[in-house]
Amino acid sequence: VNELAIVWVKLPKADPKDKAAHFWVYYGNEQAPAAADVKATWDAATVAAFHFSDKSLLQDSSAGGLTATGDITVQKAALLGEAAMFAGKPITIPAVKLAGAGFTWSAWLKPSAMPQQAVLFNQGNVNLKLNGSQLSLAAGKAAPVAGGEIKAAVWQHVAVTVAAGKAILYINGAALGNGDIAMAEALAEVKVGEGYSGEMDELELANAARSPD
Repeated sequence: VNELAIVWVKLPKADPKDKAAHFWVYYGNEQAPAAADVKATWDAATVAAFHFSDKSLLQDSSAGGLTATGDITVQKAALLGEAAMFAGKPITIPAVKLAGAGFTWSAWLKPSAMPQQAVLFNQGNVNLKLNGSQLSLAAGKAAPVAGGEIKAAVWQHVAVTVAAGKAILYINGAALGNGDIAMAEALAEVKVGEGYSGEMDELELANAARSPD
């Protein structure tokens, strides 16, 4: 209806410098059998991936197939199709195993206003917070790892990785904070967006520290 499609493709490698590389897209044949394999587009380290689409707002599209609960609404005209609209109440993801060998949390954020006091991610004693306009990751009573500035009313990509006791905070691909953190492996439910006001899209959780790329 809106002449818009978001297409996800899993490739072993994509070299932007290879001028001979092409992507071919075929469409228009309503009788063609569906060839999509949604769950296979995620690797084994992916614990959960939420597109926040209108028809499956709280449904994880990864192989885990988790279903979150919570009171959020759909923003239909967002960055990549639809997005989730948070109004201070979190969503809860059933108990999953994170940390241990590595950890990544990432999402696109568009806060309605700044500054905010919000918990973007919570599992056990681990919290990723919006502390005013700054990102802050803490585990227990240890000093948090903080850095970067989150802006209001614009989309920005936010990611956190933890590996070998080292945490790195990213905003729009730039590493803006790092430090030591003791994040043990945990099997517990996850809460996302406590106190957060604004849009969120493409939420991903992984039990591996993703590369800067």
